[in-house]
Amino acid sequence: MKNLTYDETVRRIAALPAPEPRIVVSGNSATPMTALHAVTESRESCRVLQINGRFDFSGHPGVLCETPFVGPGMRHSPRLDYLPMRLSLVPRLFDTVRPPDAVLVHTSVPRDGKVSLGIEVNILPAAIERVRARGGLVMAQLNPQMPYTYGASEVPIDSIDVALEVDEPLLSPTTESADDVAQVIGERVARFAEDGSTLQLGIGLIPALAAGHMASCRGIRVWSEMISDGVMELENAGASIRTCPSAPPSSRGLPSCTGGRTGTSASRCCGRRRSTTPHASPPTPACCRSTAPFRSISSPRRTRASSGGRSTRGSGANPTS
Repeated sequence: MKNLTYDETVRRIAALPAPEPRIVVSGNSATPMTALHAVTESRESCRVLQINGRFDFSGHPGVLCETPFVGPGMRHSPRLDYLPMRLSLVPRLFDTVRPPDAVLVHTSVPRDGKVSLGIEVNILPAAIERVRARGGLVMAQLNPQMPYTYGASEVPIDSIDVALEVDEPLLSPTTESADDVAQVIGERVARFAEDGSTLQLGIGLIPALAAGHMASCRGIRVWSEMISDGVMELENAGASIRTCPSAPPSSRGLPSCTGGRTGTSASRCCGRRRSTTPHASPPTPACCRSTAPFRSISSPRRTRASSGGRSTRGSGANPTS
């Protein structure tokens, strides 16, 4: 891994051979803002494949945005190519009709010869694998504020070609205000929960409100592709069970987290005790996405959930399941 300055990074991206190279980029709250500025500065045209991206591409008509999960940064792009598919199927595109030429990941600083993808894993291990097999470019934005998480989020530095060092806060979502209608919907959804219920909660305002109204329940279990800050509130209220003895041994890991800074570490939400660097100031997770059977994404300390009990499906559409 060779460390580059910002100007060197711009020149390296500009040297990508294809006239419109496809670059797979970390998404969600791990969007590498500084490195993406280098991308848009260096190239008149390229393709960016990203999950729920936060970088605003609306002022860059030469960038073709590809995504199965449209984020605020791509929503108003003049060149948006929406892929109506599950996240678990995206790696198949890398082997067929949408091979990546480069991958840009937002990582922790190195530790013992490795970096960590931190709060965003999902399709990135597959992208790194495909790019290396094709002889493409693997770039990393190294950030001491990115938490160090374990399992498949760890990447040997030998797998990274070049890196740009930054020191910038991770992105956090804005807080939505709840009107009376939203409060009523959340309360009515919560009536279906009881002690020992198993919840499937999406992300967004309504699921968070519903979870808040379930704080008096006990023994709540969560089995969900996405979870929001409401799950944190359930745990703080003593309503939830972090681990469940009846959960299968192949419980999924949590490959993506985002949220506000409340002083609670990522390990608390993810059920892992050693998930962040001692010097990092990680965000409190508000969503954790489990993407696929295409690759093992669970860490040695797996998050466990119950397969038994009554299942209560919360509000909120899940576009990826």
